Amino acid sequence: MQVWVQGFGETSDAAARLVRYARSLGLDVIVPLLMVSYLTEDAHEEAVTVLTGAGATELTLFDGPGAMSPEAYAPLVHRTRTLAPDVEVGLHPHNTFGLAVACAVAAVRAGATAVELSVNGYCGGPGNADLAATALAFEALYGIHTGISTELLTGLARSGQELTGYRTAWNHPVTGTHAFCWGGLDIITQETGIDPVDPVAVDELLVSARELMSRENRLLTDEDLVALSRELP
Repeated sequence: MQVWVQGFGETSDAAARLVRYARSLGLDVIVPLLMVSYLTEDAHEEAVTVLTGAGATELTLFDGPGAMSPEAYAPLVHRTRTLAPDVEVGLHPHNTFGLAVACAVAAVRAGATAVELSVNGYCGGPGNADLAATALAFEALYGIHTGISTELLTGLARSGQELTGYRTAWNHPVTGTHAFCWGGLDIITQETGIDPVDPVAVDELLVSARELMSRENRLLTDEDLVALSRELP
């Protein structure tokens, strides 16, 4: 269960009581510390000490305003882990300055073990770190196996758009309709890593794609590539 606590000022005794009660029921307790960009070292130490003393099993560093840079998130995670070495540390980064994915990477490199993400970055304000962009950053750039079925991310992103009515930009990272339109045919080889296209059919797909682009004098979208792949024997 979650027990929310302001990340600055005096930690609520009521929050500590809720944590102790939940633990007495055998529940794991995740405590999001809100507005962590306002934390002082003393307020941070007091919150971590009280909440872990009450039995919290994870502390999640929430940055609602998106005011934490990657260089700020990393030492905050490190300090939290130093104060509470037996407790999981997570984060909830917002994308106010377009740095949410970078904050996630920096925090994990500093020892965070949980990152709260959302499909297409949906959340209040500028949104959260995008699920697809963050997962692929860990998988492709850092070699971290996330356990996420990356081949389903594009379909999930499209479903999110249909459900919410909020469309992402055409060049939205990873799942945008033109995210891999570099102006050359390397687009198709890269697409096979995240879309359900049989790798053995890539050569045949390249031939079909060249013909279509030549005939229509344009680059291809995700929908074009999926349609072409379905036409393959």
